[in-house]
Amino acid sequence: MSGALFALLPFSVQEVAVAAGLNHLIALLFMLLAVETYARMRTEGAPMRRIATLIALCLAAVLANEIALSVVGLLAAVELLFVLRQPQPVALTARLHQARPLLAVTAAMALYAVVYALIPKGASPAFQLTAEGVGQRLLYALQTLTFPISLALTPLLAGAGFHLMGTARM
Repeated sequence: MSGALFALLPFSVQEVAVAAGLNHLIALLFMLLAVETYARMRTEGAPMRRIATLIALCLAAVLANEIALSVVGLLAAVELLFVLRQPQPVALTARLHQARPLLAVTAAMALYAVVYALIPKGASPAFQLTAEGVGQRLLYALQTLTFPISLALTPLLAGAGFHLMGTARM
């Protein structure tokens, strides 16, 4: 009955499209809040409470939609802006201390990606944990993490005078 009503009332398609797209908007909202929180932490300091808030915002964004794993790249871009604004190079240890929120988010997103890769998807509801399956899924997870990790490390190393292969000197 409800299927027939849905077929007869084509304007109800819009509500379905709006509801299906809400996860993208929610993910974007949490990503923007995370970027704003990160920028505020870089200017005002990063107490552990704010780092926990940043990680929670990033995880909420990723739980809304997996595309929010790109928040690591956004935070790396913000970090790069802070690096470029500094008049002189900073030692790598000081740079790592300043960017510990970025490193914490990168670690949390990497952990999420590994756990997400381990969860079986598809039609079969059975969860079979075999060494071969786990190894293959971990390999896929590690392959997907190389680019976000390189994005996170580039501003840190560039501010300390190091340059990764393939990046322009600033």
